[in-house]
Amino acid sequence: MNEYQRKRFACRIIDCLFNTVTGKKIALLGFSFKKDTGDTRESSSIYISKYLMDEGAKLHIYDPKVLKEQIIQDLSQPSISGDNPERGMRVEQIKPCIRSRGSECCVMQSCRGETRIRERRRKFASASYY
Repeated sequence: MNEYQRKRFACRIIDCLFNTVTGKKIALLGFSFKKDTGDTRESSSIYISKYLMDEGAKLHIYDPKVLKEQIIQDLSQPSISGDNPERGMRVEQIKPCIRSRGSECCVMQSCRGETRIRERRRKFASASYY
């Protein structure tokens, strides 16, 4: 994904949630650069998370291959967090079946087998799919 596509994807999420994500819980499934790896270098998920956090979203991220510490480190980089490096600390790592049920939106950012939408649709029954 290039920069335009990342921004467009984040804007589409915001548009689908009635033009505001302030205070809304958004579950992001997938954070790594590609499936079956813990590599997050230049992952589009970092930038999409940044745009959503800029708008005030509460992010709950799940990726079985990426440690919570890595997610926090990526989201606390000065280029992502700006002048608020502690912003990345507010992100929660989740297990998809347990904590994302109360999400206003579930964003699938990976083609990992565990996060296939068909398999998880009834587990995320209260979340919106776009």
